[in-house]
Amino acid sequence: MEKVFRVLGKSDWAISHDAGIVPPCGSDSRDGFIHLSRFEDIIDTANLYFDLSESPLVLEVDAEELGDKLRWEKVASRGGRSFPHLYSPGIPLTAVRATHSLTHDGTTFHLGSRSEVRDT
Repeated sequence: MEKVFRVLGKSDWAISHDAGIVPPCGSDSRDGFIHLSRFEDIIDTANLYFDLSESPLVLEVDAEELGDKLRWEKVASRGGRSFPHLYSPGIPLTAVRATHSLTHDGTTFHLGSRSEVRDT
């Protein structure tokens, strides 16, 4: 299973359960797609775009379930590396396999524990 990752605030994750999908948030609406990350980019994404007050966490998403709406595109502001972008109204909850906590040491975020998602 190919995985992609979504960093989002705890309140946006809570909204997802009521909506049935992980909706766009932040710059997604402006940019016209949902920003996702590769595993190796999670911490940089969290540190660049999230505040500790948002209590961010990471969703582990099955990329195969996103189908052809998932595109890998180069991002100039991130050194020309390719990032997964989802051209869809949201991430289906059925595609979310796990959550990962993020801890903060007063300076930077770090990846914490992983919890499998059941009964989405």
